[in-house]
Amino acid sequence: MTRRARRAIAMRHEYPDNVGVLMNGPSRERRWTFRLLALLLPVAALAITEGLLRAVSTGRPTAFFNREGDRYVTNPRFGWRFFPVALARTPQPLAFAASKPANTFRVFVFGESAALGIPEPAFGFSRMLEILLEAANPGVDVEMLNTAMTAINSHVIREIATECAGYDADLFVIYMGNNEVVGPFGPGTVFTRAAVPLPIVRARLALQRTRVGQLAGRAIGDFKTPYGQWRGMEMLMDQQIPADDPRLQRTYASFRSNLESILDAAADAGIRVMLSTVATNLRDNPPFASLHTRDAGDADLQYQLAAVAAAAGRRSDA
Repeated sequence: MTRRARRAIAMRHEYPDNVGVLMNGPSRERRWTFRLLALLLPVAALAITEGLLRAVSTGRPTAFFNREGDRYVTNPRFGWRFFPVALARTPQPLAFAASKPANTFRVFVFGESAALGIPEPAFGFSRMLEILLEAANPGVDVEMLNTAMTAINSHVIREIATECAGYDADLFVIYMGNNEVVGPFGPGTVFTRAAVPLPIVRARLALQRTRVGQLAGRAIGDFKTPYGQWRGMEMLMDQQIPADDPRLQRTYASFRSNLESILDAAADAGIRVMLSTVATNLRDNPPFASLHTRDAGDADLQYQLAAVAAAAGRRSDA
């Protein structure tokens, strides 16, 4: 008699009801049950941790607008998801009723510093548009809500716009595109890791909505920058990207995807959209710097250097 046979006889006497499981291992159904539990237990642990962190008020709200009673107000810490705290830009103070009043035309404006109206938002185009709409529609209360912020780009604007699609808007005005390279996740940024693939950007932003993600981000030093305070365009002078940099193709694709997401959110909510290209004025506001392409010859390089000198007013050098 073999050792296996003797073992089977002994186990039959000692464990008459479980000998099949002991000899052949767990059934197929039990194996799938174990695998399912192995997948669900970490999810359950994260959900419990998230609930506990929210219960003790660890972390911060991440929406652009926070609900306060019967109105929504801007979240002053919204920018912390996209910038180091010392450099984070703050949205301008806004407030609007949670239930839109009758005879109100609600407009949300999206963009960066140009859309905000820097250096003086009171004279920005959104204020002019508000006056024009009110003059053209007597008796209608035009509610102009400018959500633009300095230094953001389409990755951030997508988050804001998809949220605002749920606030009973009548019109979206989109004026964005200045900061795709130097804004968060762009190839020339100083605020986040640069040139990040779009799926990773989306996953990171989703994770940062959770308190667990915020806690993990602080633990690993999510944002690293050599700048301890805001220094405007000076921070970007060493972040120049040539026109033929291959990372720009990813930037273009991300911009298209983010814009399509905004348009889809507006369409799903029945919101009309005014989409604008970004104006340029190279004569009065030339680029701060210029780089030749990587395959430029000496003649091309000399021409570009002369153009930069001329734009800066150094005509003799040009």
